[in-house]
Amino acid sequence: MRLYFFDDARLRSVSGFTPVPGPVEKLGPVGGTETPDPRWSFDPFSGSLLPLGGGAWRAYVTAFGRSRIEESRPCVFESPDGLRWERGRILQLGNLPQDFAGWMKQPSVVRLGDGSLRMYLWLHGTRGKQTICRLCTAASGDGQSFAIEDFDKPVLYHPSELGPRGWETGWVPTADQFDPRWRSGSADELRRLKRTRSNDSTYVYREADTGRFIIYGVTFLPNPPGSPRREERDNVPSMVRVIARRESADGYEFSDPEIILMPDAGDPLDQQFYYLAVHRQDDWHIGLLGDFEAVDQTQDLNIVVSRDGHSWTRPTRSPFIPRVEAEPDGMNVYAINSLIDAGDDWLLIYRGGYRPHNDAEIRSDISSTMRMARFGKRRFVGLDTAGNRDARLVTGGFVLTCPEITLDAEIRGKLRAELCDAFGNPVPGFRREDFLPVTGDSRRHVLRWNGKSAAPYQFDPVSLRIEATDSTLYALEV
Repeated sequence: MRLYFFDDARLRSVSGFTPVPGPVEKLGPVGGTETPDPRWSFDPFSGSLLPLGGGAWRAYVTAFGRSRIEESRPCVFESPDGLRWERGRILQLGNLPQDFAGWMKQPSVVRLGDGSLRMYLWLHGTRGKQTICRLCTAASGDGQSFAIEDFDKPVLYHPSELGPRGWETGWVPTADQFDPRWRSGSADELRRLKRTRSNDSTYVYREADTGRFIIYGVTFLPNPPGSPRREERDNVPSMVRVIARRESADGYEFSDPEIILMPDAGDPLDQQFYYLAVHRQDDWHIGLLGDFEAVDQTQDLNIVVSRDGHSWTRPTRSPFIPRVEAEPDGMNVYAINSLIDAGDDWLLIYRGGYRPHNDAEIRSDISSTMRMARFGKRRFVGLDTAGNRDARLVTGGFVLTCPEITLDAEIRGKLRAELCDAFGNPVPGFRREDFLPVTGDSRRHVLRWNGKSAAPYQFDPVSLRIEATDSTLYALEV
């Protein structure tokens, strides 16, 4: 069993520790994208990774046209190991209406039960005189050639397609408030269109265990003139972005949006949430949250956690990937949908940029690049002594399933541990004075007492007391 130190429910008491983001190593541009392409700017934001077996991977990203945004299309990269990537290939989609003119972005690709693939793709443009801003699906048997399934039955609508009042709240749709093609629709149909509104920052998943489809996307809170949260420098000052979740059995008809993350009293007034990519690990949903601050127009990546995908906590509100103003990702960080397995580490592909979010030229030059970072598999969030000399914690009771207890931690100072019964009473021979001190940075410090491991107590109910100075603790294997 693995116990993470961000899991408050597993800790009986904590004193002197502060939650901190884990360490991240920036690896620079993704291989194959180091030299800027004169025609395309590659963007992994809200794109997707697909494992191919044998350690190989495929990445679906957006290729933005540098000279004409209308040329933007989904693009596919492939890698034998997740580190070395071949130059991307632009995908041409079949079954598009001949009179559609526009661009396509943010390809979320999921594998279906029969082995075929489905892409969820945002289309922006026009069809005749009609504005198009919608999330459509496309089908593929090989992952290289896709065809739009039903252009006229999108999964979601961007408010821009729903007419001049598409962004507003607090009103009941009537025919004259929507695009002319819906003016003959029933009231129920118009309300259905309203419930499908979403910003185009969506991540679509198919759960392997249930087969259900999940969308983590953005819905809107009103931000009218005079609101203390309003910032006119934002590209959409009339709204506050928050994260919503939708579910579906078939991947076409999704549930009503459920708000799962929104700013609270501990956040600055200009705080918004721009995206949520979700990684599954040890019965946890670990979220890569887009932390957008409207005044500075910056985008950070923060870590949030959940047991069920509905109720989320924010263990730390500090950026997981540090931004340094002089670096290529000094202003914004946008994540792809999932992580790449690299042994003891995870690899993350992200878009880094050095221009503000609301910059008209952000896609047409080399200000945004596909980049990669590496971090420990259990090191999303740690507990740090933060200079306290006497930091202590006691876990709740658990059944010891391993023959020895290992600790993922960076111990720069000292650490001592005490094996206890489930109520927290020390076990004779396993008290803190019997503990053999451990130091250094290791994913697997083995905890021993007078040369003994905890093996005699395997499958017994126990707990653990830890005292530390100048240390950061991430996880226990117990």
